[in-house]
Amino acid sequence: MTIQSVSVIAGSAGDIGPPGPPGPSYDATSLTQQTISVGPKTFTTQTNLAYLSGARCRMCSSANPTDNWMEGVVTAYLDDQLTVNSTLLSQSRDGAPHSDWLISLAGEQGQPGTPGINGVPGTNGNVIWQGTPAPSGTNPASPTDGDWYLQFNPATPGGPAYMWGPYSHTATPSWGTAGVLLATGPVGPQGPKGDTGAQGPQGATGAQGPGGASGPQGPQGDIGPRGPAGAGYAASSTSSASIGTGSVTLTVQPGLAYVTGVRARFAAYSAQTNWMEGQVTAYDAVAGTLTINAVLTNGTGTFTNWTVGIAGEKGQQGDTGPAGAGSGDMLRANNLSDLLDYTVAWANLHLAAVAHTGDYNDLTNRPDITQRSVTASPISITATDDVLNINIATGSPTLALPASSTRNGRHIVIKDIGGQFGAHPLTVTFSGAEKADGLGPLTLSTNYQQLKLRPMNDGVNSGWAIDG
Repeated sequence: MTIQSVSVIAGSAGDIGPPGPPGPSYDATSLTQQTISVGPKTFTTQTNLAYLSGARCRMCSSANPTDNWMEGVVTAYLDDQLTVNSTLLSQSRDGAPHSDWLISLAGEQGQPGTPGINGVPGTNGNVIWQGTPAPSGTNPASPTDGDWYLQFNPATPGGPAYMWGPYSHTATPSWGTAGVLLATGPVGPQGPKGDTGAQGPQGATGAQGPGGASGPQGPQGDIGPRGPAGAGYAASSTSSASIGTGSVTLTVQPGLAYVTGVRARFAAYSAQTNWMEGQVTAYDAVAGTLTINAVLTNGTGTFTNWTVGIAGEKGQQGDTGPAGAGSGDMLRANNLSDLLDYTVAWANLHLAAVAHTGDYNDLTNRPDITQRSVTASPISITATDDVLNINIATGSPTLALPASSTRNGRHIVIKDIGGQFGAHPLTVTFSGAEKADGLGPLTLSTNYQQLKLRPMNDGVNSGWAIDG
């Protein structure tokens, strides 16, 4: 059998994948007041920009970006503070302070252009112009810097004469505000002609007049090529890791913009509600290994496909809302008739021994608030603890809470009585899968901080609530 021809049947092309997330931008604005000049300039601008030290950027006044700008190299960028060493200024700048800046990436300054041709030679020396009217912008027609102007009326001998100057094209007005009065009064009679004196020696040669004006500046060189795009934060990883707190390392792409101290989130690609967040503790820009100290999590599980990005700091906890109106609220308007069980209510209020008479003298055997001083770690909670006054000045202390059900509704207050949490943060851990308001281990890191925890005791829920 002989094969005469072969046909290749091509399949249809696959769908185009979704575009990747956008990287951080270089475009920014600032309301910081600065004057266009050389030297270091610090601007308050947006956070999470792509600038790194060594990048070159241009700062333009939005009111007149063509005439008022300056350029330089970024020396520092932290949070919203961008510092640039300004070295190149616009020729037509107005010298006034501005607070309407547009900031963007700039290329390096181009090589100097070919020198322009020599200007027309200047006139030799300065001159004294003469005229009857005062000097103005058009009289005389073509003065140069350093010229003088003698104002007098030849038709009035002995009349006043004024000397104006020296002329400066940058001054306002160019000839000055007023001339100097030289002479007044009538001309006296001409005296007799004196004898001709002996010829005096020849005077010394006068000083050479100033050089002529410089020729016009040559044209500006071509703008340099646009710099390369800066490092970004968006990344992905196929490392295997489990949702949890503590140190977590993923292998991501090299050359990213992460530095120690920024906050990042690792989210499972296939289940975005499963994630963990924390501050970056290490990033190897060559090997691409990124490590965070995870302190905030959501969901559970082990995954091998992750998306990685910048995360914001957790916001402050909101105020506790008002209690809802339901059965058993012990409303005064109902004379406590809405209580479902008086005995249980008394027990919950630690008033089991209160007599039905309502006489406060019957408040016998009521529990006292127990305070305990703690100076060593690890810390365990006893059944009688109500307030722990902690003063630990070494290491990183830890406190392990018991199961909430063992506290029978009894609060626990944790107080930094010695002002040590700033240097020696306290880590509070929970029993089993319990949390406080949905949060895992808690870290107290502010001097004199206080935390009040209430154990769930309603027969349905477990764990703890943060009461202050």
